[in-house]
Amino acid sequence: MLESNGITADYNVVWSIGDIQRRNLEFRALKGFRELYMPFDHLLFFGDDGGGDQFAFAVQADGIIHNPDIYRWEHETDARSWFAGRLEQFFARILNRKR
Repeated sequence: MLESNGITADYNVVWSIGDIQRRNLEFRALKGFRELYMPFDHLLFFGDDGGGDQFAFAVQADGIIHNPDIYRWEHETDARSWFAGRLEQFFARILNRKR
């Protein structure tokens, strides 16, 4: 983030700092989201796949991210599933998928 403030590859793989802040606030505040989906308080979203699904780190009860695992939130089903064990694996999966 210090070098690029986001990464784009036909879509925003990793959002800018401003987008991370804005979108996380929206996920938590929008009434429609609160009525449709499980709470998002334990996730810190940082990017998307260009099709509506979002990627996030898990935030622990103390408000800190202790684990580098990355999860995918599927917007159609509200499923939250493990996607990668660290950022390097995340980028490898995302970039290989687009080829």
